[in-house]
Amino acid sequence: AVQLTLLDSFVFKKIKKRECIEQNWKKKDKALKAPNILKMIGQFNDVSKWVQLTVLSGTTPRLRKRYIKKMISMAMYFMQNGNLSSLCAFYNALTSTNISSLQASWKLLSKSKRKELDEIKTLFGWKMQKFKQMQEELQPPCIPHIGPILQVLFQIDEGKDNKD
Repeated sequence: AVQLTLLDSFVFKKIKKRECIEQNWKKKDKALKAPNILKMIGQFNDVSKWVQLTVLSGTTPRLRKRYIKKMISMAMYFMQNGNLSSLCAFYNALTSTNISSLQASWKLLSKSKRKELDEIKTLFGWKMQKFKQMQEELQPPCIPHIGPILQVLFQIDEGKDNKD
């Protein structure tokens, strides 16, 4: 978890202000105009896929349960230490169809681990209100999830375009 946080921090710190304007991350030449935003998005996707592949690599329900347990513990670390990017990636992976359908493995999971996952799930409830609030209240050092930030920048850009 610490290593992923360091990797996320390294990528996030490289994002330049100019990458965030005029939806540069969505343009044809996005690799030139917003390379670090694209790296952050790629990092998020890679982490989410890695969690899924790790859990699915377990050959028995008991082994998959052990991996799920470890991933929940890592997600709790991210939540407690302000790495919302990896927290969101882990949440996406653990609630994906591939992982949530492993009923035999989930049944073996302790109640305390299920409770921890439920605590994480509450952050991602209705329109991610609690998650967004948590992100707004974070004190540095922290790694925000780039998705909601890009969404706000998109809305600002669209509002600006509508006024022209």
